[in-house]
Amino acid sequence: ALGAFLAGVLLITTAATLLSRRDYLRRLELAGQLADELSAREADLRKFFLTVEQSPIAIAVVDDTQRLDYVNPAFEAQTRSKREELVGLKLDELGWQSVQSDPQVRETVQAGQTWVGERWSRRADGTSYPSLAIVMPIRQADGRIRHVVTLKQDLSRQKDAEERIHHLTHYDSLTGLPNRRHMLERLSLDFAVSRGHGRQAAVMLFNIDRFQNVNNA
Repeated sequence: ALGAFLAGVLLITTAATLLSRRDYLRRLELAGQLADELSAREADLRKFFLTVEQSPIAIAVVDDTQRLDYVNPAFEAQTRSKREELVGLKLDELGWQSVQSDPQVRETVQAGQTWVGERWSRRADGTSYPSLAIVMPIRQADGRIRHVVTLKQDLSRQKDAEERIHHLTHYDSLTGLPNRRHMLERLSLDFAVSRGHGRQAAVMLFNIDRFQNVNNA
């Protein structure tokens, strides 16, 4: 009877050991999978961070109190400010337009949608410049919006080019005076305004003799 009892104890102990080992191996395998997942996620986060840091688009993250949490190097270059001077400050303290101060942007962001449009931005020296802004809300796991991301692209060169093209299209490059196309567009507008007010408009043309001499001179 004693031998049978000891055999039973030995059998139970062996089974428990095998089960514990199996459970240990399973946990070890799960820990390995978790470590691989964490390593892959860390690599993805590192790539994402480098992408944001090296992006030519200015990027800023603002918390729910309108304080700057993060700005990338492009944002520093565009605003001519230093990161350590910006992080922690409110947008109003910097003289910048916040999300809360613009009803259209505020309503769009609070609805969880992305707002895209042109805005005037301010540099550290107080000068303003036109920019294309993309304002995106960031939702937490509980559904609340705790941060807002703003992407800005400086449109100064584009606006200058558009203004230059407009000037070349409507004004003489030599004299700077309005050209024929400008005149025709203004006439069309004046005629349309006159018709809208129930009035008639007329155009009188004068011929100047020997004006070619003036042009040659």
